[in-house]
Amino acid sequence: MMASDLLCGSLAGTYRGAAIDSRRLAGGELFFAFRGEHTDGHRFVGDALRAGARAAVVERCFAADHTEALDAWQREGTVLGVEAGLEALHALTRGVRRQVPEHLVAITGSAGKTTTKEILAALLATRYRVARSPGNLNNLLGFPLALLGIPADTE
Repeated sequence: MMASDLLCGSLAGTYRGAAIDSRRLAGGELFFAFRGEHTDGHRFVGDALRAGARAAVVERCFAADHTEALDAWQREGTVLGVEAGLEALHALTRGVRRQVPEHLVAITGSAGKTTTKEILAALLATRYRVARSPGNLNNLLGFPLALLGIPADTE
């Protein structure tokens, strides 16, 4: 699904979703370290692994330039290296999308999307096991994170 190198740790185990914020981990997720305008997610890989992330996905160039960080992460858990974090997240999401139920509803427009999503999910939940994106995760990062968090028993 996504081209990666195992930098340290083991791929064994079950993964439950993905995260980009080490403070919001439930446990079992893949933590994706992204460089942003204000901070670099690579600074929080150790925190994410200690907080219960099943593995961390980092950019290979960061790992190559920061071997001391990789040495520390080896004691914490599994780390995968990828060429580009966002592309890896999207590749993983495409692979998972092929495995989730056929019925996926997308709501578009300039206003009212979140309210419409909540009403539709409530109606469908009277008959089916429904998953929906939390809040308004509807951008380049939010949609993949929401899709990767869909429970296995969703209809």
